[in-house]
Amino acid sequence: MQLLHHKYLVASPEDRNWGLIVSCVGTQAIAPGEQYPPAGHPSSHLFNPQRGRVLDEYQLVYITQGRGMFRTESGDEFEINEGDMFLLFPGKWHSYSPLAETGWTEYWIGFNGGIASQWQAQGFISSDRQLNHVGIRGDIIELFREAMTVADRQESGYQQMLCGIACHIISACLYYEKNIAYREDKVLEIIGSARAFISKNVNTVTPKSVADKVNVGYSKMRKLFKTYTGLSLGQYILQVRTNKAKNLLCETSMSIAEIASELGYDNEEYFSTSFKRITGEKPTGYRKKMTKTI
Repeated sequence: MQLLHHKYLVASPEDRNWGLIVSCVGTQAIAPGEQYPPAGHPSSHLFNPQRGRVLDEYQLVYITQGRGMFRTESGDEFEINEGDMFLLFPGKWHSYSPLAETGWTEYWIGFNGGIASQWQAQGFISSDRQLNHVGIRGDIIELFREAMTVADRQESGYQQMLCGIACHIISACLYYEKNIAYREDKVLEIIGSARAFISKNVNTVTPKSVADKVNVGYSKMRKLFKTYTGLSLGQYILQVRTNKAKNLLCETSMSIAEIASELGYDNEEYFSTSFKRITGEKPTGYRKKMTKTI
C-alpha cells in the first residue's frame, strides 16, 4: 500500500523577497511492484519515468529505504541506494524510479530563488554532481518531518520557516557527504590533532611544526588541510592568532606591544598590519569600538 503525504505551496511577493521559497515538501513509501509515481501529485510534478520530466525548481530527494535508478540529461544513469540524496536542477531533464522488486521510501523538498542560484554559482551545488551519499540520518528525516508539519499548518511566516529548514537540510547533506569519506581516511583525526596543536601553541606554531606534530609530510599536510578546511595552514594559524588578539584587546588591559609579543609577532607594527589585513581595523580602533560604553 502506498503511503503519501505532500504539500504543494504558494508564495507571496514578500516571501520571494526573502531570497528562497519552498514550493513543495513530502514523503511517499512505495511497496515492491507498486505504481510509481503514485497518483495525487499535480500535473506540473507528475511524470512518467520512461519519458522523464523537467522542473522549474530545485528539488532534493532523499531515499531512506529501497533501491532505484536515476537518469540525467547527459545520459548518465546511477543506481540509487538507501542513504542517497539526489538534487534536481531547474530546466534539467531527469528521471528516477524505484526498482520493482524493492520499492523505496523517499522524502523531498522543492525550492527556488536567488539564494539557491547563488549556491549553484559558487559551486556549493552542481548539476555535475547530483548524487550524494549521506547515510540514514535521523536528524535529516526529522527535518523533513518538521517541514511537512510547518507546510500542513501554513501559519503566518511559514515560508521563512520552511526556507530555514531547507537550508538546514542542504547544509546537512553537504556536511555528511564530505565527512563520510574523511572518516574512512582518518582525516578527521589528523585535522583535529592539528587544530588542537595550533590552538595550544598559537604564539609559536608554524605550518611546518603542525605537519611534524601530526606525523604527516609537509606537502601532504598542506594539501589535506586546505582541502578539508578551505584555508591554508598559514591562513588558519593567522585567523586563530587574530581571534586570540581580539580576546586580549577586549578582555585585558595589555598594551598593543604586549599583545604582539604574547602572540609571537616580531614587533607591534607587524602585528597591527596583520590584524588590519584580517579585520579591516587596527588593534587600537578595534579595542575602542568593542569596549565602548554608553
